[in-house]
Amino acid sequence: MNKEEDDPMLNEMTDSSLQDIIKFLEIAGVLKRTQRTGWVDIGVYQPESVADHTFRTAVFCMLYADIEELDPMKLLRMALIHDLPEAIIGDLMPNQKTAETRKKEENAINQMLSLLPKTQKENYLAVWNEYQVGKTKEAKAVRQIEKIEMALQAKEYERFGSDRRSLERFIETAEESTVWPELKRLLWLVTEEISEGEFQSKMDIKVMPKMIGKMSAARMNALEEEVERLRKRVASLEEKARKK
Repeated sequence: MNKEEDDPMLNEMTDSSLQDIIKFLEIAGVLKRTQRTGWVDIGVYQPESVADHTFRTAVFCMLYADIEELDPMKLLRMALIHDLPEAIIGDLMPNQKTAETRKKEENAINQMLSLLPKTQKENYLAVWNEYQVGKTKEAKAVRQIEKIEMALQAKEYERFGSDRRSLERFIETAEESTVWPELKRLLWLVTEEISEGEFQSKMDIKVMPKMIGKMSAARMNALEEEVERLRKRVASLEEKARKK
């Protein structure tokens, strides 16, 4: 995605063009206040926003691309762009999507990207369309990753008290959408919390029972302790920096 020679740099843009970029960012910011409809539908207390989902999906994509030697920038762009239209049309559950809503989604992404310079508009629209078609390796990766992120969020809601049965459909959707072996393995560990040996045994006999295991109290405590350890480490580094 190279910049065209005649495209102005930021400091060369008119005030009007810069105001359009600010407007684009403001519209994108609506996603921070747009709750994920699926979680609202089952009554999750204080459900995440679309932006929350996008953030961790993007982090996951960055990590996966680096590990698997894919193009991290392409995966990141795709992760960040794929839900942008929801800032205008809202978050829709799969059973709410129709030919009409897909058209609204196309119109929304075009309206948003029309606020950007020509090259960025064309590049980002191409990435969005690539994700929608879902044929390239990058698009397939992001489609599976965002479903695994959803499953991880479902497990977290379960740990915080949401009813397991109401969350099962999200796990099932992730299982149906995840097809690559390495991602299947990761999803299995997210949802089942079993050992590598147990996973390999079940994969060998092609058995993937739909069991949703709860995080043990010991594991939750270990996680909290690790977070606290990192907080103390950051505080220590900040204190050393202040003394220099």
